[in-house]
Amino acid sequence: MSLRHRHISATLAAPPAAVALALRRSGVATRLPCPTCARAAAVVSFHTAGWFIRREERMPIKVIDLKDMARQPQPKRTVLINGPRLHAWFHPYLRPGQKDEMHCHNADQTFYCIEGECTMHFPDGTKEVLQPGMAALITGGSFYQLENTGDGPMILMGNRSGSSEGTQTIGYETREELFPGRGELPTGTRILV
Repeated sequence: MSLRHRHISATLAAPPAAVALALRRSGVATRLPCPTCARAAAVVSFHTAGWFIRREERMPIKVIDLKDMARQPQPKRTVLINGPRLHAWFHPYLRPGQKDEMHCHNADQTFYCIEGECTMHFPDGTKEVLQPGMAALITGGSFYQLENTGDGPMILMGNRSGSSEGTQTIGYETREELFPGRGELPTGTRILV
């Protein structure tokens, strides 16, 4: 993980109690005698009465190229970020005609079409076509089937509320869980690529 570099200095009679307490509890804060405000990388300083609180910050952002992921040998569905409130994944269908079965999930989700053509089929026989730049917005409990109806690879990015381990996938025909026992629920959010 890379460090975010920023320096904030402010003369305060006392640091806000909540900020000071949060920094101490975080385990990465230290109280040191205040040097003459030497700027340092990856430090946030709150000045007060000759003391400052120093905290290193981790940059919780990563930029990825999904088209590059699609060009890798044998690209596969990959969870990109996973946490208790959200997960997102890279979703390739490489062969025209490739499709999954009709199913639903217990959480709201979106699909964004990056490349190719995706036809979403619904239980009543209707369908919608996604092309690059288009998104599907799906409420939890809505049944659908994805199919690559283009003439090359279809690349989607999906994201869903809740963790990947907490997601249920229910088959339309059986009305049963298709992937039981997904593992322990995460307590924090992690970038996985």
